[in-house]
Amino acid sequence: MFHLLVPAILMTVFGCDVDCDDVNRIDGFYAVWSNSATTPDAFTGQNLNLDVYPFEEMFFNGWSEWDMEYVPSDKLFRLKINDQPYQALYSQDPDNCNAFTLDIQGTYVTDIDSTHSFTWKGNLAYFGAHLGGAFSYEDSWTLVDGTSGTLVVPEGEFTAASRDNSNNDDTGF
Repeated sequence: MFHLLVPAILMTVFGCDVDCDDVNRIDGFYAVWSNSATTPDAFTGQNLNLDVYPFEEMFFNGWSEWDMEYVPSDKLFRLKINDQPYQALYSQDPDNCNAFTLDIQGTYVTDIDSTHSFTWKGNLAYFGAHLGGAFSYEDSWTLVDGTSGTLVVPEGEFTAASRDNSNNDDTGF
């Protein structure tokens, strides 16, 4: 939790960028690392069998690639997570222009063809070439064999590094 407080304190001390009105500054292609900030015993859900849920396939648990483009007229981001398209509702914090929330709802299909109707809610901050913060995740899932259930991850950690100016796969992490 401490690593989430440091960015918030730094943003408070140093204030906002002069270009805070330009939400498009967040646009870009990011390498994302995210994981649960709670132990699996804090997960809830119906028919939740942690031995069969495909954690290793899910974008909220490990590496993923996010491509983000702000659409000012709709106050949302066009977003691709691992090349799957979504819309993310954007809301800027009224007291700190580098802090914002993203709310994403959609269906994610894994490489093993499990289907996940999910809601992802992030409280994030902009740090130039990096984004960071916390998220919550809810999922109604179905495996290819018909096994289904729900999952709630109450808190996760999110870190993203821009890959737009990179000619290699080094994310800076």
